[in-house]
Amino acid sequence: MHDELEWIESSGLGVVYSFSCVSMAPSEAFADDVPYVVALVRLDDGVQMLTRIVDCPPEQVEIGLRVRVTFERVSDEIALPVFQPERKPR
Repeated sequence: MHDELEWIESSGLGVVYSFSCVSMAPSEAFADDVPYVVALVRLDDGVQMLTRIVDCPPEQVEIGLRVRVTFERVSDEIALPVFQPERKPR
């Protein structure tokens, strides 16, 4: 293991490798956000990342779903990567 990290450009495309639907808010601060999907996304570039799936009903998320990155602004300085289906769900 080495500690020399570097930034690499990514296509932002990948597939849902695993996921879980959160139906009970971990605290009152998240009460308006449930249900939501937390997923392990395997990017086409070989990297895996833990993220949320957005713009898709939880019941339509499945392993192998093709997704693409988008960014959710949480403050003036911070935007988090989240993923949405490459195609809109039916």
